[in-house]
Amino acid sequence: MKVNTLACDWCRGVTPAVASPTLVVGSSRKGSDPTLDLCKGHLGVLLRAFVPHQRTQLGLTNQNRRRTIAQVAADYNTKKVRDRVRHAKLPTKRAKHAARHEAALLNWETKSALVLAAMPNSGQRLSRPQIDKLVKLPKTTVLKSLKLLMQKGLVTKYGYKGPGALYEKIADAS
Repeated sequence: MKVNTLACDWCRGVTPAVASPTLVVGSSRKGSDPTLDLCKGHLGVLLRAFVPHQRTQLGLTNQNRRRTIAQVAADYNTKKVRDRVRHAKLPTKRAKHAARHEAALLNWETKSALVLAAMPNSGQRLSRPQIDKLVKLPKTTVLKSLKLLMQKGLVTKYGYKGPGALYEKIADAS
């Protein structure tokens, strides 16, 4: 199936047009009046060109400082190209997230090693507040470290939730 798409007349690439304004010269519209196919950005540029000028405190208009439509359109096109180049250099969100995740995991590995080193050998069970005092880390850090150690099978938990639960280091863990 063949699909015809209107492309913007001012864009360099094939950007779909969202409007086709007719350029009327004179008092009445004719069938031979030219039309422009414009994308969203260039349509905004064209509409802003016809906004009345704002007056300054002296009563003068900023008409002399106003740029032409061609200048604004050229700036818009160069900005699009510049943005494409700038964003191509940046790593993707997934790569950034993976790098952050690896750094955080390494950080938790060191904290888990501190918690494991502070726990006595097997046979002696400690509660979480006792481990907090030995390691001198916040309770949430100790809880997460204990959770990671339990997932690795280096620590066993006895009891339910809360500060009354007891943790024991497994004998073959060093």
